[in-house]
Amino acid sequence: MAADAALGTFLEDLDRQGLLDSALVVVTSDHGESFEKGYLGHAGPLTHDSLIRVPLVVKLPGQKIGQTLNVPVSQADLAPTLLDMVGAPPLPRAEGRSLRAALEGKPLPSKPVFSMTMERQSRFEPIRYGRYVVIDGNDKLTLALDPKGKAQAEKVTLFDLAADPAETRDLAQQRPERSRELQTLLHSQLAEAEKRRIAGLQ
Repeated sequence: MAADAALGTFLEDLDRQGLLDSALVVVTSDHGESFEKGYLGHAGPLTHDSLIRVPLVVKLPGQKIGQTLNVPVSQADLAPTLLDMVGAPPLPRAEGRSLRAALEGKPLPSKPVFSMTMERQSRFEPIRYGRYVVIDGNDKLTLALDPKGKAQAEKVTLFDLAADPAETRDLAQQRPERSRELQTLLHSQLAEAEKRRIAGLQ
């Protein structure tokens, strides 16, 4: 409630100064808040949708009519989008994409987006703990990597967010090909992240 009130004051100040109409405004959050699945709060090892689906509201300069995008996007898309909107050069190693076309009412092709929680993972050690998520269309696959002694346990869940937004029916066994496809995609991303981690330490 305090954040909502502060945002309202900020927008009112912009309007009073005659700047709101020409402003590019972005409102988002770093995490959601869980009141379900036996977990209350916003920090921790879980990645259900109430924690990772955050607000993302963009008002373009001069925009009068709103629209809702039903394609999954990521906060990694914010920097490329804002740079594109102001005519600045793109970041050389940005992982996201510009959403400008979609914000201007043009089609946006669906693309996998990723989320993760790595509370026990040190940047000085190889990536081997945590929960990693890929959302592709309506499908959400979670890969949980947890140590068990010297062996590594890997748990996978797959949910159809359109048919089951509460994530109550795990489809990983019923749809093994799709599960394997998304697992392969996640492992590929983790391998790339590990390469970047090592390069950053050198």
